[in-house]
Amino acid sequence: MISKALLSNHCYRHRIYFAIPRIFMEPTVSQQSISQSITSLTNTQLKQSNNCLDLEDQARLLPSLPIPKRWKHLSFTTERSFSTNVPASKQTTVQVIPASQVHHHQHKFKPSQTVKKVSLPKPIRKAFYQKEPSPLELYLTGLPLIELPPHYSLICTKSKKDADETLSKMISEESVFGLDMEWRPTFRKYAPENKTGLIQICGASTILLIQVSQMNGLPDVLRKFLVDRSLYKAGVNIRGDGVKLYRDFNVLTDGLLDLRPISTLAMAQSPTEQQFTSKSLRALTGIFLGTNMPKGSVRLSNWNTAKLSEKQIDYAAKDAYASYALYHTMMGIAKIEKTKLSLYHLSTEPF
Repeated sequence: MISKALLSNHCYRHRIYFAIPRIFMEPTVSQQSISQSITSLTNTQLKQSNNCLDLEDQARLLPSLPIPKRWKHLSFTTERSFSTNVPASKQTTVQVIPASQVHHHQHKFKPSQTVKKVSLPKPIRKAFYQKEPSPLELYLTGLPLIELPPHYSLICTKSKKDADETLSKMISEESVFGLDMEWRPTFRKYAPENKTGLIQICGASTILLIQVSQMNGLPDVLRKFLVDRSLYKAGVNIRGDGVKLYRDFNVLTDGLLDLRPISTLAMAQSPTEQQFTSKSLRALTGIFLGTNMPKGSVRLSNWNTAKLSEKQIDYAAKDAYASYALYHTMMGIAKIEKTKLSLYHLSTEPF
């Protein structure tokens, strides 16, 4: 009889066992020698850590044994316990099955013999599975952080009156705007998407953040702004934002300008620019504006709250500004006339 061993205090409540399934045995390799080799392994490599190891990790740490084809499987567990605080009631015993008693249909564990697989703790799992940064990521992290120009004014409001007054003034000065939206994410599978909580509009000298989640419907000027096809709303995958506005507020947005086709033309006209396949807003900001716009965890925060934090306001404002600045920068590089741009008008498109 060989005892199952609980790996650490971290996992004893889940009854995690250090099991080595399906080991092929040589005639000269005894169960005692294998038990001693595993005990040595636990002393040198596992006792130093309080982390749970899954079967992949166990197999990688096992000493290499010869594997003749004529020998069948043995499954067993180590006797060594790694925690002095593990209750005796938590330790059970299993019997080692000799190879001669293993039938051809017993190659797999029975349900009662299955060992529960538990992931490593988050910090170690993150380091273990972390991929090397891509060339684009290395390029972006080496750039300075994006900053708003000093002459810009930033207005965040949940008042319909203030939103209408500010937006009316912006429309009188500009006909192309950077548009973006934020809403509270859902972390449950198949859960319905939350309603839009914030709409960001960037003009020549003003960034307007409208907290539509705190309003009873859209402001009148904002609704007129969205349906006016002579006013361009620029952004990356902006058509998707227009569809969401229709689902949330039953408004068909016209004059939607996707920046990705313009970026393709701009890259073709300027071979000296960094050539990357990604067309995300962050990637385009790094390529054409020479600045890094890190997303971070703030993008997954609650955008439907009554009071936005400073980080949320700063993130939302820079998102809208990046779309506005990218439009003017890429139009200058690509040398395209404004009248030849391809726009989305949801009022006349099936979707």
